[in-house]
Amino acid sequence: MSEDKNAIKYVLDFVSKLLLHASATFGHDYQLTIRTKDGQVSVYIGCDLIDDFGEALKKGYKNNYYYTIENRIKFKIYEELGPKGMIPNFDICSAILEEKGDWAKWVRTSVSFDSNFCKVLMDGLNLLSDNLGSILASSDIDLADIEADKKRVDELIKYHQKKGHLTDGGAELESLSFLKAAAVCKLLELCQKKDESNIPRVKKGYDKEIYAIVSTLRREPFRDIQLPECIHEYAVYKQTSDQQDVEHAIAIAVDVDKLDDLLEKLDPKLKRRRQGAWQAFRSDNPDRLSQAANSMVELLDKVIGHVCQNSTLAEYLESKYHSSKDTKWVDATRKWISETKSYLHRIKHHIDERPEQLTERLLHGTESIMLVVLE
Repeated sequence: MSEDKNAIKYVLDFVSKLLLHASATFGHDYQLTIRTKDGQVSVYIGCDLIDDFGEALKKGYKNNYYYTIENRIKFKIYEELGPKGMIPNFDICSAILEEKGDWAKWVRTSVSFDSNFCKVLMDGLNLLSDNLGSILASSDIDLADIEADKKRVDELIKYHQKKGHLTDGGAELESLSFLKAAAVCKLLELCQKKDESNIPRVKKGYDKEIYAIVSTLRREPFRDIQLPECIHEYAVYKQTSDQQDVEHAIAIAVDVDKLDDLLEKLDPKLKRRRQGAWQAFRSDNPDRLSQAANSMVELLDKVIGHVCQNSTLAEYLESKYHSSKDTKWVDATRKWISETKSYLHRIKHHIDERPEQLTERLLHGTESIMLVVLE
């Protein structure tokens, strides 16, 4: 029973962090009720999930099973709040891209998609194919794995062109993985369009489309399918919100002396952590890129936690600045940092010129955000 109490506490704490001014309670059969100024939402978590998560928490460490159950609970909450526009600033794309868990090792299943979702998949497949083609065209080295990815994506496109649908009586793991990636491509496009709008009802309209796709990805046959590497590269290089603002922010030389002074005033340990991230980056440690990225991103989280207290970063910046310009590029840069950090984790044992450049840009971008937040 104590395990159930721990799981319940975890869920209630998670809701309080997701929605700062919300209250949440559990009722009969673990029905979660979330109340905000915008209304009330019920989320059925259920006894089985609570029991399973309680057992996962009892073990005291996070493994793939833990992440699988944790995400099933979290996404139930996202799916209820998202379509109603109640978590407008939540980055659902990053939540999907960063998801960990027990992935299916072998699949062969019958799939059939309605015309609306089929269009989503085809739009995404074409975006993915174009991106893979651009990578191949701009490189003069052997990229057999990327060529293989493009071939598989193009085969799915040709299948649709020939059949007029994506129905398959025996779809296998690889095909489902690329179809899931295609849906995420479309999600990234919709999230970018939502971010570019300043009209609340338009944003809510995009939320409905976005979470309709999310809901499909959280069901069979996609829920337990791991995304292919190419979608993470696509997210980093092609689908960052307001990429020009991100590039501009990273290009600006940060006054590190000024930043260090501000960090030291906040907490002397923070200045040392910033310097430590760069020391890790310049070291000979084989895991130096991942360590440097982790250290700097953790520093950013600590700075935001210190400054924002009981408000979100967006709310803090909107109260600090008279225009939304800084809020816009900080959100965009932070999203780029999150996606880049995840990408670096996946390739941390494959050190070459591209991850090195990405890590350096991540460190500079993170410093830019901290300076704007602290000035």
